[in-house]
Parts: sequence; C-alpha cells; structure tokens
Amino acid sequence: MRWLILYVSVLLVGAAFVWAQMPAVNSALPGSNGQCFYRNSGAFGAKACTADLLSGLTGSIGGAIVGIGCDSGTATVTGATTAMVAVAEATDYPGDGIFWKARVTNTDEVTVYVCSDVTVTPTASTYKVRVIP
Repeated sequence: MRWLILYVSVLLVGAAFVWAQMPAVNSALPGSNGQCFYRNSGAFGAKACTADLLSGLTGSIGGAIVGIGCDSGTATVTGATTAMVAVAEATDYPGDGIFWKARVTNTDEVTVYVCSDVTVTPTASTYKVRVIP
C-alpha cells in the first residue's frame, strides 16, 4: 500500500510541476481524449484541441520515382505564418522507406516534403496538414 501512495504522490507532484510551468494566460495541455485543458489565471477548463488548429489538404504528392531526395506539394492554410509549427499525415500510406515533413513556407502556405533515402516510388497520396498557432 505504501508504494501505491508514493506512486500516486509522485504522479500528482509531477502533474503539478508541469501545470505550474505553463504560462498563465490561455495555455493548453493536451489530454489523451482529444481535449485540451486550459489554464487561465489559475482556473482551468476543457475544450476540443482541434478548435485551435489550422488545417488544410495538399494535392497528390508521389507516384513518381524519387531517388535520394524529396518531392513536395503545398496546402493552403489560412492564417498560417512562418512562426508556426506544421505537421502532416498521409491520407494513404506512401510505402516503406518514405518519410515526410511539413513546414509553413509562406503566409497561408504549408509545404509538405515527401522524402526517401533510397530510390523508391511512393504511392501517390494527399496529406492532411495541421498548423499549431
């Protein structure tokens, strides 16, 4: 029983430390259920995280042989700026040996790079883009 009390105490102290490190105004700590827990001047509440994300969809990227290097495509994401972080997810698995990355390259524009370290033909796919303001 002692180990259980100690374990729970450590978890609570850790959570309190993380919460205390968050800025006091409109900051979010993502939860595992798709909700964000917001701290605002000591109070907190929950709302869907996706409401704060900007999103878009690229045209089809891939389908042609890619040597060692990258192919790319863009998505329009209204409100995105180069100071923001972008992530992407393929709507269809492009194949083994393929990796991708996203970057806000211009205002309202995200470029997704589909890359390989070997010569391969990635399956053509569109990419869902999310930008974190």
